[in-house]
Amino acid sequence: LTLATYYESTGDKERAKKFFTIAEKIEKVLAKNKETITKAQRERGAR
Repeated sequence: LTLATYYESTGDKERAKKFFTIAEKIEKVLAKNKETITKAQRERGAR
């Protein structure tokens, strides 16, 4: 995300946009992984 902020400050809007979308995708994937992990832990604890 720092790269996106850097490119935005230099006025490189296209590159900044690219990095922002990449960062968003990564955050979504991480959030999904976290959900899967907690779900698995809950199921393990239920046994």
